[in-house]
Amino acid sequence: MSSLEGALSDDGAPLLRSAANTADITRRRPQGSRIAEWYETRSRDMLALTTVLLLLGIGLGMWVYGTLPTSDRDEHPHEYALSTERIREHLTQFLDIAGKHNNSRSVTNGHADSAEYVISQLHAHGNCDIYKQSFVSPVWTVHKVPRFSVRAPVQVDYIFETDFQ
Repeated sequence: MSSLEGALSDDGAPLLRSAANTADITRRRPQGSRIAEWYETRSRDMLALTTVLLLLGIGLGMWVYGTLPTSDRDEHPHEYALSTERIREHLTQFLDIAGKHNNSRSVTNGHADSAEYVISQLHAHGNCDIYKQSFVSPVWTVHKVPRFSVRAPVQVDYIFETDFQ
């Protein structure tokens, strides 16, 4: 038997409790102490979660900082050349080229004009050597009207240029 077993603290509570008394007191804790109990049992989990979130935040910050344009236009001109407005201008130009060629920029319709536009942009804004290289591309010709049908669960025949192209 210990010398503290039966001793009381200043407020009259026993200094040493038996296991039965401890379990009884735990059940009678006030509502606010549940948070403290949860924190005591989950402190390692909280520390791990906090560490992971901190590392993710640092990684995200480094990624965002790395993607920001630099303040020196002369050393990094390509970072300043890319903007939503300029990309839309190019896409509008390609759309206009396709509109002049039956809504196509394929090898047979509009490819040459698209290539000339890209070359003109490179001459105007780039400091690069430009070479044209010819190539052979297979071009398909439709010899007869294609047919498309489905047999199951019921027979359905689709009409070319109405239901499909």
